[in-house]
Amino acid sequence: MYRKNSLFMCCLKSCSLIAFTLLYFAVGQVFAQPKDYYKPNPLIISSHRQPKELLLSVGYDKGLDLGASLSLPFNFIVFAKGNLNTFSYSRNESLEPRYTIYKNDYSWLSGIGYFVNRSYRFFNVIEMYSGVGNTSIDNFRHYSTSTSDDNDRFTKANYHTAFAQVNAIAAKNNVEVGLGARVSYNLYKDFEYYIGTPAITNKNTSDFSFVKFEPALSLSYLLLNFKGNIQLGVSVPLISDDTEIVELPGESFSVESYEDFYFFWRLSLQYIKQYDKRRR
Repeated sequence: MYRKNSLFMCCLKSCSLIAFTLLYFAVGQVFAQPKDYYKPNPLIISSHRQPKELLLSVGYDKGLDLGASLSLPFNFIVFAKGNLNTFSYSRNESLEPRYTIYKNDYSWLSGIGYFVNRSYRFFNVIEMYSGVGNTSIDNFRHYSTSTSDDNDRFTKANYHTAFAQVNAIAAKNNVEVGLGARVSYNLYKDFEYYIGTPAITNKNTSDFSFVKFEPALSLSYLLLNFKGNIQLGVSVPLISDDTEIVELPGESFSVESYEDFYFFWRLSLQYIKQYDKRRR
């Protein structure tokens, strides 16, 4: 028992160090990303322990995040979540003046999963998920040095997502430490950007896609039927299509590849409702 407790505390301290490191780099790097054409959603880490368990969550990741997850008989899971971001943020980027980005983005995900509760293992909850979703991007940037709207930069995109994910969770008393990894395939149907008015628009001539690997760390604390959670992760490009971008109306063509790294995070509060009254 002492060995297990020591191992759990060592893992908790190590994960906390990783979390603070990711947060440090996230604060510095998120601002440095040149475009907001991709929105990495936080991972689904429900940590179900038994069937007939409903988890409702509300979170913030610079947008409002709502989710629901229900465990079914035979340890299956169904889930759905949505994210809406209509906020504005001021940013600094290297080699560019300070600007404010105004967003009108939304996304949704839904799918199925399966969990295993292994009572006497260190990672005592294993979860597997797969699902699909859609994301709409609509934002523009206004620079602090600009005296008119002519230099505002607009980005509009719409893409479909399919993903597979696995989580390993160490749950001890009221504390949960989770490690998750997701592989997502993202297919862009519409993608365009322009400066000022859309008199000259850059847009894709055909569909293009890329594959992302997205590991994340989750830390939760359970109190009664409520659970506070923080999640930190990174989106790493694995495969990306070259896509042809046309500048209209002049019809000047260029070939682009979109392979940016993104950091993501979420703070959330979760409510757990158990229809089969077993002890978690």
